[in-house]
Amino acid sequence: MSIEEYIESIGGSDVLLEKVKKVKKLGDAICPDKIEDLFVTEYKKSDKERIYQSVFLFSKKYLLESKNIMSAEMKIDITFYFGYIDYFEVTANEYNFKKASEKSTLTVEGNIGPAVFNLNANGKNCDRLWMLINKYIKPNLYSEVAIEEIVEKS
Repeated sequence: MSIEEYIESIGGSDVLLEKVKKVKKLGDAICPDKIEDLFVTEYKKSDKERIYQSVFLFSKKYLLESKNIMSAEMKIDITFYFGYIDYFEVTANEYNFKKASEKSTLTVEGNIGPAVFNLNANGKNCDRLWMLINKYIKPNLYSEVAIEEIVEKS
């Protein structure tokens, strides 16, 4: 799915699209790996207005985050997570982990060493977040056995 298709699928504006494209370009410049996926973390206020918080970029080994995406300043951080995710917690509301409804919400919080991540999704964005959790977060939960295998394969 292209960036344009993804932003359209979550009801994002042209302003959000341009911000996400700029973050992706910066991420491509600083990440040692190819950026494979991205995610816009967001929530709905009580009046149903969507608030876009951060953009997360995923590669095979790195997680990048640009916080406060709608602000004028562009800032991005990067952390190595390959086999190093200590913990994560999933909170779901009206989400069956197969197909989101407009009322679905999904929050995933966790630690990668001292770094903390917090991903929020509403509606169709829940399906994308759940796919990313299965593709990047779950396979990289820390275990001594996994680390030994990684070192042996290097």
